[in-house]
Amino acid sequence: MLEKGDRLEVAYIETIRNLVPAYESIWSTFIGHDGKGRMLKVDNLPGEESNKRISFSEYNYTCIESIICMKQISDNLVEVDFAVPSSYISALNNFLAFQANAGRVRDNIKKMLELYLAEKVAEIMNLLEDLYQKRNTIIHGKKLPFRVEEQLMLIPKVKGKGEDDFGWNSSMSWQDDNSELIFVYDFYKESLEEIASLYNRILYNLAEPINEIIKVYNISLRFPDEQNAATHPSASNNESGTNGGGFSGYSGYDGYKVL
Repeated sequence: MLEKGDRLEVAYIETIRNLVPAYESIWSTFIGHDGKGRMLKVDNLPGEESNKRISFSEYNYTCIESIICMKQISDNLVEVDFAVPSSYISALNNFLAFQANAGRVRDNIKKMLELYLAEKVAEIMNLLEDLYQKRNTIIHGKKLPFRVEEQLMLIPKVKGKGEDDFGWNSSMSWQDDNSELIFVYDFYKESLEEIASLYNRILYNLAEPINEIIKVYNISLRFPDEQNAATHPSASNNESGTNGGGFSGYSGYDGYKVL
């Protein structure tokens, strides 16, 4: 079904299906794509529920976009040549961008939970706290010390939220013993798998109240090819917001104008 998504969703369909299969499950029954950079219109949703659906789709699309960015960074690890300072800066920019996207996923997951599982926000967000603390140390703390072996960067393991956790934290000095090192590409792989897995689990939790809304309001998405085949295919699609149409809509990549 995601083959009917926007260009980003279609281009990275295997990444989405492998890392966050719940994205397609919710998208195919609750969001959709009209082929013009917009989510599908649902006529029988009242105003408040319609607004929540739009917000959810935008938060969810933002999350999957960041997962794709993280995968791209993870898959395209560049060797570091210290004879060329720009080589190090490029690697550092990727490293910080990876962390920024991880935080973006976390923040937008919280927004989705506040829409449909408000009573469980604190409980579920706690699952992401360890990753978030590590991300904060990297983004907001002092520079991590590192070592290079055969032009590949190694960094110390970063301390998580637990009092008994060991690892780098901003109160430490670069001169302290940081003997427990990990290659950056291993760090990317492990972090991405953990974040994507938690995001996927959270979407499956969100699927329960969303499926209830689908049932209560008798939502049945009609994709463009289905609309064209219908007896009266002239219904307009004027619902604002994007879904999964964000890439084609905001960038103009598909030649459509959203706003």
